[in-house]
Formats: sequence, C-alpha cells, structure tokens
Amino acid sequence: MPLRFQPIDLNRHSDLCLSFRRDSYFCSYGEGDDIHAYVVALFERHWLPSARLSVSPTNVRALRYYAKNGWRDIGPRPDHPRVNLMELTLSSRR
Repeated sequence: MPLRFQPIDLNRHSDLCLSFRRDSYFCSYGEGDDIHAYVVALFERHWLPSARLSVSPTNVRALRYYAKNGWRDIGPRPDHPRVNLMELTLSSRR
C-alpha cells in the first residue's frame, strides 16, 4: 500500500499533535539528527520525491536546523499565513 499523508484536524487529532510536540522536545536535546535521518530514510524508501513541514517563522533555531539539513523555506502556508512551509527534495539525495 502506498504511503499517504493527510492534513491533521487539530480539533479531532489534538492528542496526536500533543504527542508529536512532546517528541519534538527531545529533538532539542540532541536527538534531532537521528529522528531526521530516520524520517528521510523512510520517505526515500517509499520513493517520495519531496517532503514538507510547517514551522513558525519566529523559530530561528528550527529554521537554521532545517536549512542546515537541506530544507528550503518556501514561504507562508496559504491556509495558515503565520506559519511557513519548508520543503526537502528527496529524489536528488539518492
């Protein structure tokens, strides 16, 4: 079965979002590189051409981390203009 992603409804899936937020807390203590490598490898195994994530434009530390790892800031999300989209091209990383 192909891997498929859908937007999260924050009202219906707040437990998932809170769990992810708790997990991202660990990234602040040096686990980010391992988690990033795992996720990129997972996406590449499923032949995804790119990945996107949302980040606050005021989160300078996250923006630096993502840029260092090849993510490109493509600007505000159309549906949430206070949040930026970052994109990582995966096909060229193989």
